Amino acid sequence: MAKIEFQDVSKIFRGGPAPAVDRVSFGVPEGSTCVLVGTSGSGKTTLLRMVNRLIEPTSGDIGIDGRSIQSEDPILLRRRIGYVIQQIGLFPHMTVVENISITAEVAGGRSKQALSVRVDELLELVGLPPAEYRRRYPRQLSGGQQQRVGLARALAGDPAILLMDEPFGTLDDITRAHLQDEMLRIQRSVRKTILFVTHDIDAVSVLPVRPAAHRAARFRQNGHRGIRAAPVQRHQRVRQPPRGIRRLGRHLAAVFRDRRPGQLCDLARQLLFPHRHGGSGRRQIETGAERAGR
Repeated sequence: MAKIEFQDVSKIFRGGPAPAVDRVSFGVPEGSTCVLVGTSGSGKTTLLRMVNRLIEPTSGDIGIDGRSIQSEDPILLRRRIGYVIQQIGLFPHMTVVENISITAEVAGGRSKQALSVRVDELLELVGLPPAEYRRRYPRQLSGGQQQRVGLARALAGDPAILLMDEPFGTLDDITRAHLQDEMLRIQRSVRKTILFVTHDIDAVSVLPVRPAAHRAARFRQNGHRGIRAAPVQRHQRVRQPPRGIRRLGRHLAAVFRDRRPGQLCDLARQLLFPHRHGGSGRRQIETGAERAGR
């Protein structure tokens, strides 16, 4: 495991009207998950990419385990940091096993047999049976399955740090919620230090995280209590339904395919609290099931 420390970090792009990141300082304890929540263009991805030196800071410093990353070779640094991106980035001409093993092959230190065993372990970890998925190509996988392979690839070299840049941003609500639940299970198993970037406030409710609000290049707020109870940014003022209601809503989506997530949560409330809604939820379920032929 590793600890990440940001010390007065700023980034100014040439020709930019204002800093993309402006004097940000905070730490990510080892073995924890920190989620950077912010709007598009707030600089959260820029901050993430400075950790593995894909972007160099204009000023300030970033340390890993007390050592400045500026003192390390960028290539060697990236080899010991896992990176999961929104676009997934699987090689279309490679099978699943080849896509996962390529990062470990570059890092070296494993025989072909050991690497094969490692790939099977990772496929099991992300919920893809090796016998079924090893030889498939990315085009033969769903979006959620591709993202699982991308996560397995990031873990192949057994990095202490995992950077996740909007990893579920392109997925539908149901698949995203399922993968967020899977992330809980995986993190309990591997205990990595994770920096997770998103604009989805739901991630703060679902993942066991230390959230941080980031907007207009500045680090605005830190911690569950501050962000959820007294947010300083208007976009944070979203009251999310309890987790149980959201989960029931996802199950109801199989019957009510034309309903939006908010509507499904309302229906879930009616089912869980019929005395408040006159039993209307049960009648809707029966009608929806008849239409769906269930």
